[in-house]
Amino acid sequence: MVRLASTAAPVVLFGAAFFALSAAVPVAAADPVAEFETHVRPLLAEHCLDCHNADDQQGGVRLDAARFLFPEDAAAGAIVPVQRGNAVASRLMQVIAYADDDIQMPPEGKLSDEAIATLRRWIDSGAAYPAEETVASDDEAWPLREDGSIDFAAAQRKHWAYSPIGDPKPPSAAGARSAIDAFVQARLEAANLTPSPSADDRTLLRRLFHDVTGLRPTHEQFGQYEADPHPAKYERMVDRLLADPHFGVQWGRHWLDVARYADTKGYVGRDRSIEYPYAYTYRDWVVDAMNRDLPYDRFVTYQLAADLVAPDQPKEWAALGLLNVGNRFIFNRHEINNDRIDVVGSGFLGMTLACARCHDHKFDPIPTADYWSLAGVFDSTYEPDELPFVAKAWQPQTPLEQEYAAQRDALQRDVDALASRLVSELRDDLRGRLPTYLLAAAAVETWVPTEGTDEPLHDRVVSRLSRWMKGGRASGIANAIREAAEVRGADDFAAAATERLQTARNIDAHALAVVREKQPGSLRDFIVHLGEEFKRIEAVAEGSRTPEERGFLTAFFAGPQPLAYSHDDLEGVLSQKPRRELAQARTKLDELAIEHPAAPPRAMVLFDEGTPRDSPVFIRGNPARPGDRVPRRTPQILEPGATPYAEGSGRLELARDICGRENPLAARVAVNRIWQHYFGRGLVATPSDFGTRGERPSHPQLLDFLARRLQQDEWSPKAIHRAILVSDVYRQSSAVRADAAM
Repeated sequence: MVRLASTAAPVVLFGAAFFALSAAVPVAAADPVAEFETHVRPLLAEHCLDCHNADDQQGGVRLDAARFLFPEDAAAGAIVPVQRGNAVASRLMQVIAYADDDIQMPPEGKLSDEAIATLRRWIDSGAAYPAEETVASDDEAWPLREDGSIDFAAAQRKHWAYSPIGDPKPPSAAGARSAIDAFVQARLEAANLTPSPSADDRTLLRRLFHDVTGLRPTHEQFGQYEADPHPAKYERMVDRLLADPHFGVQWGRHWLDVARYADTKGYVGRDRSIEYPYAYTYRDWVVDAMNRDLPYDRFVTYQLAADLVAPDQPKEWAALGLLNVGNRFIFNRHEINNDRIDVVGSGFLGMTLACARCHDHKFDPIPTADYWSLAGVFDSTYEPDELPFVAKAWQPQTPLEQEYAAQRDALQRDVDALASRLVSELRDDLRGRLPTYLLAAAAVETWVPTEGTDEPLHDRVVSRLSRWMKGGRASGIANAIREAAEVRGADDFAAAATERLQTARNIDAHALAVVREKQPGSLRDFIVHLGEEFKRIEAVAEGSRTPEERGFLTAFFAGPQPLAYSHDDLEGVLSQKPRRELAQARTKLDELAIEHPAAPPRAMVLFDEGTPRDSPVFIRGNPARPGDRVPRRTPQILEPGATPYAEGSGRLELARDICGRENPLAARVAVNRIWQHYFGRGLVATPSDFGTRGERPSHPQLLDFLARRLQQDEWSPKAIHRAILVSDVYRQSSAVRADAAM
């Protein structure tokens, strides 16, 4: 049992149990299954499951279900049961760490340090992997329509969190000072218990100061309070502290924990700056929003769409930092968007939306289509290279500001010049040695034998070209290489390749002509001829090229291969040395923004793309396996039959849906978080999970009463704070009582 200090909030008894209303209550550990679904399963899907699944078990290894990772025959498992908690001894870690010279996975290149660290943490923590057969019990199963899909309207009625907020009336309770007291006292009476007496003035004042401002009262403040003869001196102190600027610091801190606030980016590779120079602008916005009692619906809306709802108030744009202060995941867009979906879902709605990334949610009514609907919202946005000033305009006025501007301009010119030079060198190298690069890419796919060469190649270019060859369906060249690879063992390769390309779909006509005219003796010769033909045609004046030659060049640029990339995108395939050189130059800009006293604050914003795009449902969460596209819209459990978003990315519509009065989750989640930080435990003990695997509310009527009041009081958070602080429940003594202890 937690020993309560004399300043702690009281022990409140509910039914036959009690819990300590104290900030000393430990935070529960992260759900290992949620951690697996959010971080590990997507990693396995992207890098492993294409070759180790139900249909294809290369090397006899299958990784798509727990029973194959942990078989009864320990020697046959990638992670045998006795090695859970011991990553070093696990076979999976050995092969992905390239510790085995014979088997190194994935074969196209070693995983990033962060990905390896994620798998290591997973195994060391016990390697939680939900059983494939895990489904909800009959009592938990969601009602279905005739077509087998979830009946969301019926599902709303099945689980308390998705049901409409009620309008409960406080029960009759003798001597209850407030509605909160009436709800709690009624439960105590049902358990044959009585409230504890009020704490003494000094204890109560210390508690109040600590909870509201994070500070202790001074000796003078103690004396003034005790000497105050006013009968409402406590209520007046509550109002004074709620208006104190330190209130925003204390309560902003609580929200920043939910918002996973940080001023660093996590692991981003060795060559990039890990600093967020302007994260503090989001922190300061949150503190200010708390102090000015920004209505909660606007608090949510600004953090999702401040640029859209307040286009003339750049000060509010700093709120968008919520979407950008998370982990950068080595700048993997899918992982960044997953992090955004997770913080929006768990932070505002108490929904574990990220668990539906790879499959329908195991326990809650969240189909994977709903996850990718939201992914489309964030995939229709971009982060500008030049962040806007928090002020409407900034012009260097003072000598110190002019010094900063001059230094920044000089550093930016250096970065631009270096980037242009490095990218030009890369593009020239790629085009000048295209046959060599194409052969290296084909060797990655094991279509041609690897032959030693003294010529250093850009590994990332080779890797991207190999993916283009394997999956570039839009390119007539990639298709031609892939189809020709199917007959690479034929005795008469030229004849076999000609016949194959004549009958295949979407084959570039000039590539077919190359086979007929050059009569290559092998796939290797064919690839070399394609590369040489590209160089020959590109040297011809544009107006002198035939239609077939123009189509040939166009086919080379179709699909995700380096020749088609823009100036900025090409930087992503630079080799280590030039990439480090460029990163170091950009780091100087961040360092200047952090260290120079005249650097102006900028907002970490997110803007809508010109043309929004719906996301496909990636099969098993794997970006290499896109399925049908799904419209951007609200999760269906919140709005059955929700219409697709039509306003840009949909961020503003999402914010409106979150705070719509018909949505029962936002208000419940908000008041529960406030209660949690005053009493150490929320009315719902799992504040970020109101789903079926979360705790049920200890006082459902009180929770709904507070949620309804938040909405009726124009979404004023301070109204909820004050209602709790002036209640007898909050003022109780925390002394342990023998008649109530368990």
